[in-house]
Amino acid sequence: MSVFWVHASNAERFRQAFAHIAQSCRVPGYSDDPKADILQLVKAWLEKKDQGPWLMIIDNADDTKMFFSSVQATSPGSEGASRLAQESNMARFIPECSHGSILVTTRNKQTGVKLTRGRAMIEVGQMDQKESSRLFQLRLEDTELDPDQISLLSSRLENLPLALVQAAAFIQENSLTIAKYLKLLDESDNKLVKVLSEPFEAIGRDSGVPNAVTATWIVSFEQIRRQYCKASDLLSLMSFFDRQGIPKAFLSYSSEQELGQEGN
Repeated sequence: MSVFWVHASNAERFRQAFAHIAQSCRVPGYSDDPKADILQLVKAWLEKKDQGPWLMIIDNADDTKMFFSSVQATSPGSEGASRLAQESNMARFIPECSHGSILVTTRNKQTGVKLTRGRAMIEVGQMDQKESSRLFQLRLEDTELDPDQISLLSSRLENLPLALVQAAAFIQENSLTIAKYLKLLDESDNKLVKVLSEPFEAIGRDSGVPNAVTATWIVSFEQIRRQYCKASDLLSLMSFFDRQGIPKAFLSYSSEQELGQEGN
């Protein structure tokens, strides 16, 4: 089975992935016509009945508007308008056939429901303590670490895979013990942000995605801000409180205030 990985964080990366498929698989028409529509070319090629079985993984498909926007080219002769219309409706270039399968990863349930056409989705839940400890040990390649300290660090980092991998890289690079790393995290909020802002390298990780935890959070938050402005405002409000136990009345009052201001 052929496996194709398509990075879908934005339209340009989606197009680049299809161009890579066309080049690597020598899709007919790709090299002959420099003006060929690569997206349509690859789609048609994958849908051919004589193709073998394949799996396409569409990764980081978080932007609903990129796949399902109603933007259309208003001027047939305008190349810019045509390009905008195409990049706002990428879903039409996802191949459909009986010999191919599509796996979509997304943090946006709305996008996931649309791309799977209402099929049941598999929600990837938070890692448990055992999984977190196993991941951390594998990254440090050390099975003799203090399990209590690993458990404490995992809890401190909310069992987040990216945060744990970054912590392991930081500990290795600076020859620290887990206890020393925990001490750094506990020094102050500024120190916590600084440590989690450290970039790191990881084999197999998408080079086009920010690798520092804080950078990844910022990218996610900006995505929310673009698509759901009010939700980003509520998250901003919540950031002033603790990570749990926030009274619902605070959030309800904030929403009502915003609606009242819009009405005025």
